[in-house]
Order: sequence, then structure tokens, then C-alpha cells
Amino acid sequence: NIKAEYRTSEIARFRVGVRPEFPSKTFVTGSFFLTNDQLPVSSSYEILDSATNEVIIKDEKIFGNSTTKISNSNALGSFFDLRMDSFMPERFYRIKLTCRRTNDTQTFDDFYFKVLN
Repeated sequence: NIKAEYRTSEIARFRVGVRPEFPSKTFVTGSFFLTNDQLPVSSSYEILDSATNEVIIKDEKIFGNSTTKISNSNALGSFFDLRMDSFMPERFYRIKLTCRRTNDTQTFDDFYFKVLN
């Protein structure tokens, strides 16, 4: 649900859609992909300037907890909120999601948005 552009006056909620890569075959009357699966609780995000690759919001660990932890809710799935007034307008930014599991870490960084005045 990432829009291409946001105004500096917005507080944007980024919902992260999660689904299995290879779902098991089941016979149901509804779509399997409408469920709100969640990322692991140790998942986090970073925001980078897409032109310079400079990290704008860094994922740091303080006392073992991530400062940019992705929230989980039964109703909403996984999400995080960003205040757009903390970004320079007229620039493109990239979201880098890190999904940490017990034996595996995956990174997804192909999500872009622009901030407007």
C-alpha cells in the first residue's frame, strides 16, 4: 500500500503484506491471500535517500531492541508509521525491510516513495 508521493503534512502508515512463498494446497471458498500474516517480531526497517544511498532513519539496537521495529496487529498485519515532515521535500526515498528469523535474515529494498511540500 505504498503511495508514490506523500505530503509533508502526512503521517503515513506502511502496511507490509506477508504471505508464504509456496503456500500449501488447500480447497477453500475464499482467497488464501486475503489473510493478514505477520512478519517475525524481530523485523525492522531503514529509510535511505535513493539518490545518495545515505541512511536517513537507521535501524539501531538499543538494549537489545530495534529502534525501527515493525509493529504487528491481528487486525492490520505488520505495519510501521512515518511522519513525512521529518524528510526533505522533493526527494525520493527507499524503504529497506529486514526480516530476521532464527536461522535466516532476508532483506527487501525495492520500495520507493517521494515527499512533496
